[in-house]
Amino acid sequence: GAFAGVVRAMPVSLVITDKALNVVSCSPRWAQEVGLTVAEATGRPMMELRPAAFERWREFYVRVLAGETIASDRVPYRDDDGAVRWISVREVPATASLPPHSTLRD
Repeated sequence: GAFAGVVRAMPVSLVITDKALNVVSCSPRWAQEVGLTVAEATGRPMMELRPAAFERWREFYVRVLAGETIASDRVPYRDDDGAVRWISVREVPATASLPPHSTLRD
């Protein structure tokens, strides 16, 4: 749909999940970060795609699924290869019109 098209056009790392944390849609940048294409990532569980990152962020996912928005302009993020980069994070719960989603920016 149109919403998925907008997500695929985003120049940031963006993932949209359902309440079970399965990928509904993602930006090409996010898919690239997990080593897949958008089509390969879609429908797969976050825990399967990035198990180490999922464990580090589990507390935040639980809070977002409970309805809390989490945002920070400067968060240290350790990539799966151990490299640290500073990112801006916004985790947003589902609304009547949008599923829960995460945006990460360098």
